[in-house]
Amino acid sequence: MQQPSPPFDFWARTRVPRITFLIGLVLGLIMGWFFHGVISLIVRLGILLIFLVPLAIALYFWFRLRNQSSTNTATGMTVISVDGWDAGDRYGQGGSSRRRRQSYPEDDPG
Repeated sequence: MQQPSPPFDFWARTRVPRITFLIGLVLGLIMGWFFHGVISLIVRLGILLIFLVPLAIALYFWFRLRNQSSTNTATGMTVISVDGWDAGDRYGQGGSSRRRRQSYPEDDPG
């Protein structure tokens, strides 16, 4: 006949989960030690981006406002004054005033 087993043998029933937990704990500690530098780098870069992105946006708008005086804000195109055409060359750079102004197809309206 069989020997009656004790009603609740806690240590025998929890042997495999205890060993599994300890192996997982040791592996987690070792992997955490290996990768703590990578995680720290990611966290530091994230904190750096939190501070640098608003600064970059502010600098972009500051430069844009500073250069607004020579640029047409509606189209973003630089304004060329009519006084520059008196030299007779395209865009008023050099040339003789006796020469007739040349016609360029890209300057035509439409």
